[in-house]
Amino acid sequence: MTKSFTPIVSQVTLNPRQPLDAQTFPGNLGFCRDLQLEFNTAVTFFVGENGCGKSTLLEAIAVLADLPISGGGMEETGSNHAFPEESLLADGLRLGFQRKPKDRYFFRADTQAHFASLLDQRRIDPHFLLKRDVPADPYLAYGGKSLH
Repeated sequence: MTKSFTPIVSQVTLNPRQPLDAQTFPGNLGFCRDLQLEFNTAVTFFVGENGCGKSTLLEAIAVLADLPISGGGMEETGSNHAFPEESLLADGLRLGFQRKPKDRYFFRADTQAHFASLLDQRRIDPHFLLKRDVPADPYLAYGGKSLH
């Protein structure tokens, strides 16, 4: 029996109430002319040249989903890991949801090293394990060893 998948975010379109200026960033990115994305698979890849706006689009989607632009979970909104705190594109987009889970996470590929370092710190921090109901080994869910 095949398990059915319902995407969390169903679509991303331009917000007609907040038009983007085509002469300035981010409105001058090519995809901002007629953006209309529909998501109906478990995984979506954004592929393109450097500077075409992949990260800018993903950051805007994260912000519209109430996630921190710097990556992380909902409880980390406002934590800044050297990223800007706002998305210049978010107001110009509309996000449609099929469902909105209570818990969600924005995992940025460019902050994977930060996450790996966080796990390393948790492994040697005796106080971390006292604060949470977590396995004694923070690497357990990630292959049993450091991600570095």
